[in-house]
Amino acid sequence: MIELSTIRDLVAIFGVIAGFSYYVLTVRANQKNQALTLKSQEHSLETRKTALMMQLFQEIGSPEYWERYTRYRYGKTPETIEEFMQEYGPETNPTTYAEISSYWYTYVIVGSLLYDNKLDLRIIALNLGDLPVRAWDKWGHIIEHLRESYGWEGAWIAWEYLVSQLREYIDTEFNPIIVKDMRQRIKSESITNTDLTT
Repeated sequence: MIELSTIRDLVAIFGVIAGFSYYVLTVRANQKNQALTLKSQEHSLETRKTALMMQLFQEIGSPEYWERYTRYRYGKTPETIEEFMQEYGPETNPTTYAEISSYWYTYVIVGSLLYDNKLDLRIIALNLGDLPVRAWDKWGHIIEHLRESYGWEGAWIAWEYLVSQLREYIDTEFNPIIVKDMRQRIKSESITNTDLTT
């Protein structure tokens, strides 16, 4: 016959096994829940990034933006800060100064979002190409003078950061790799579409 102490020992052992099994199952369930929560947060972050990108590029795609772009990209560029202040300055021409500031700040915003990892450089290059670079090449010397007169080296720095990143990216990855890949995909898709129509 089994002794009472043996039964108590077996019950204790089974209790420990059951407790350990419950602990393992609980830990696994918590890990799964944490993984799901993390995945949900990552998805939410991607959704917010996409929404932010769409808002930004909706502004950049607007006729108002392109009017400003055309005016300040192809119009006359002042050679000196004095010429700039006479033609575009906030005191002599506040409306034009507001327009050019809005044009410049579009690139400041894009550069800030890139710096803060809220936008991907590849997406920026796909949507804007070298527009920020061309604009900087035209107006950068004026901005340098404005920084000196404002006494603030950080003025428009996010735009300059964007330009530095885009120059390298367009030269090393975008033009030689992405454009080539897109051309290959276009060719292969046009071949596939031709096959489907015949």
